[in-house]
Parts: sequence; C-alpha cells; structure tokens
Amino acid sequence: MVLIGFLFPSVLPGAFVIICISSAAACLLVPLFSFQPGRRQLLMIPLLLGATLLVLLRTVHIRNSACFPFKESLVCSVRGTLCEDSRISSSNNQVMQVRMNQCTASDGTVGSASGVIAAVGGPSLLLNAGTEIEVSGRLIAGLDGRFFKATAWQVMNPPRRWDFLRVWISDWAINRLGMNEPSSSVPIMLIFGRVTPGAAKIREMAQNAGCLHVLALSGLHLEFFMSFSRFAFFFSRRRISVRILSLVLSIAFVMVVGPMSSLLRAVIFVSVSLCDSLINIGFSKMEKLTLTAILQIAIFPDSILGIKVVYSYVATAGVLLVGRYLSAYLVRIMPEKLAGSIGHGAGAVLATGLVSIRLDGVWHPLSILMTPIASKTVFLMMSVGFARLAFPSAYILKLAEKLLYEWLCDIFRFQYSAGGIAFAVFFLIMLTVCLLIKYSLEKARRKARKDELEFQLRFACGNQGSSGEELPGDVQEIRTEFSD
Repeated sequence: MVLIGFLFPSVLPGAFVIICISSAAACLLVPLFSFQPGRRQLLMIPLLLGATLLVLLRTVHIRNSACFPFKESLVCSVRGTLCEDSRISSSNNQVMQVRMNQCTASDGTVGSASGVIAAVGGPSLLLNAGTEIEVSGRLIAGLDGRFFKATAWQVMNPPRRWDFLRVWISDWAINRLGMNEPSSSVPIMLIFGRVTPGAAKIREMAQNAGCLHVLALSGLHLEFFMSFSRFAFFFSRRRISVRILSLVLSIAFVMVVGPMSSLLRAVIFVSVSLCDSLINIGFSKMEKLTLTAILQIAIFPDSILGIKVVYSYVATAGVLLVGRYLSAYLVRIMPEKLAGSIGHGAGAVLATGLVSIRLDGVWHPLSILMTPIASKTVFLMMSVGFARLAFPSAYILKLAEKLLYEWLCDIFRFQYSAGGIAFAVFFLIMLTVCLLIKYSLEKARRKARKDELEFQLRFACGNQGSSGEELPGDVQEIRTEFSD
C-alpha cells in the first residue's frame, strides 16, 4: 500500500492519513477475529447489504462530494489531475475522473475546489492518470450524480517521470495488440482498462443482454492473478508462496496499468488473503470480500467512483452467497463443473437484479443461461490477449481472438433472438431429462441397497438367529429399519 501511495500520490491523501485509517480499520476489525466463523458471517452480510442499499439509494456518491466556493450554476471551468486513465464511453465521449484543485466562475472569479468529478467530452486521445488538465464547460446532473460537460480543454502538465514510464509500457503493449482492431479492443479493455469504441460496443451489448457483470474488471483481474499464481507454484506445497506471488503480480499491474479500481480491489483482496494465511484466521471468501470493500472505501475512497464498481461487488457477493447454495442443489442433477458455472451465474444475475434496474431500467432473467458461456469466453479472451503480448504476430492467436470476439457478440445478441428462446426451452428440457435420469438412477441405487441389506439380514438371521444368540447391533438396526 505504501509503495502504491509513493508511486501514485494522487490516489492517496498522504502517508499520515493512510496510517491513521489503517490503524482505525485494524482496531475495528480485531474484535471480529474472536468470533466464530458463523457469527462473523452474520456480521459481514449486513455490512455489505447496508453499503449496497446506501449506494442504490444514492446517499453515498464520491462524485457528489465535489465542493465549489460559489454556486454550481456559475462554474464554467475546473482544473485538476486525472485520478485514473480516461476512457471512451459507448457514445464515443471521453470520460475523465478529475480531482479538482481550482475552478473558475463565469465572471472570471477564481476559487479553490475540492473533490472528484467526472468530465465528459475532452480530447479524442486517451489521457493517463496524473495528467493535469483544465476543462471548460458546465455542470449537469446524470445517473451517477453530477458531471462536467466539457466543451473545451487544455493539458496543463504531463504526468510525472514514473507515469511517463508507465504510459510508455502500456502504449507499447497496446500497440502490439493493435488498438484499431475490434477483436483486440476487448483484451485491451480487460487487461489495461482502456475502453475503446470497439470495447464500448461490447459493453453496451453486454448491458442490454443483462451480462454486464461478466465484464467486471475487478473479478477478471483477481481471477487471473490467482490462476496465474497457482499455475506458477503448481509444484509448491506452500499456500503462502501462492499468496505472495499474487500480491507481487497485482502490485506490478498497478504500477504498469495505473490505479484502476479493479486493480486496487485485487491488491486489497490478495493482501487480506495473505494476512489470513499468515495469521490463520480462517476467513471465508464472503468475509474477505466484505473486508476488501471496507478497506477500499476507507483507504482508496476515490476508487469508488460510481455504481458500476458496486455492480461488480454485488455480482461477486451473489456468486458467493446465492450461487454456492444453488450449486449445491444443482450438483444432484448435473456434473459438478456445470452445476458450479450455472449456480454462480444465476447468483450473480439474481443479486444484480436491482442494480440492473437502477442502471437501465431492465432486468434479464434469461441471462442466467448466458452468463456461464459468456464468462468463460471473456476469461479466454483475456488469456489470449496476454499470449499475444508475447507473440503478437502468431496467426493462431489472432484467429482465436477473432473467433472469440465473434462468439461473444453472438452470445450477447442471442438474448433477444428466436434462437435464444429455443435454446432456453431446449436447456429446460435437457435439465428435466437429466433430473429424471438422475432420479431413476438414485431410485435404482436405493433399491439395490435395500436388496443387499435384506440379504444381509436374512443371512445373519439364518446363521445366528436360529441358535438363540444375540444378533449384532448393525443387524438389529437393519431389522428395525425394515420393520418400520
């Protein structure tokens, strides 16, 4: 954390504040260690649900914390530094998160401003975190609070020396993938968080299909870090080594890609997992997620910039809470891997129902069937993107990336087509058939077990019951079971 704060001072308010917040968080979390796991779970769930409800009711918004020395209607320009790399929205507008330090009124009055606000518009080229910029325009209200509609802009100071190195590395990697190719736009978004027009189209399709949580970068980065660490330490028997490598890899990503909220969440989650392994507390995944949310809000408040971050947290909580129980029931009628994918996808879709309605006014229950396929496809695209960084000219990797991109588009379009409805009906029929087959096999197994027990009962009675000897305890239990 201290290393990230040193490299990215715009993310953290200062070392003293970090120490104070960390100490306060530790004092609040230490009493939780003395509770049993079940009681800790009961304490964690209300905290997460309460935070979700607060955000859904729009009572907690970092963007609305922007303060101006005069009326908002008089503000005509703001000046500050970018908290994170800018991105392109689905309407081809530049979106920048500006930490303000100065503002100007329409009559020329200059005053100091504080807080973070989103500026929409801006230059066509993507800007990087740490860039000092002045944006002219006006304040308007939006879904996630107030934002600044930019009509003119000017880059005042470029990023610092470290940011130059980071920008050079990220630009070099993006150029190797090919930023103008639509199929490469999704891996660029998944790895580096830069939403180009091609990736914005995919995000819009995912939102219309009710599968936006599939593209949640925080979950993808975290899953990749953990999978890569397990692969690298496949022959290692020490779980702590795996956690340490995950932490080192996630911090390295923050240094190269920038302080995105998804990467910060991954760093905190891996840090909590490492502390859990060292202290041997035994936190569940749900408890780790809740602690991650609390620490991210406390230490990195600017990284919680909108409802989409909460969308990712709620989707993960749905996987851990609802998906686990659904998978336990589905395992009885289908293979374990398939049951886990469907159960986790259903948990994410059900948990994000309110957030989906909050985002676009529509909820899509049919996306429960699409989520497992889409999530595996997205993770494969991220893996192919990493492989293309090493071998950018490999024909097989380019072909795989193109096929996965087309397949992902077909999955999201499948939602409203006749084929999607036919697939849902076919899936329900196959699920019913699997249930009947599973029930028949279970019934045959119970009948065979009953016949075997009856044979053992008769055999035991024939050998010992006729001689007047007392029957063994297990035979007496068998006789009692069948007599009932």
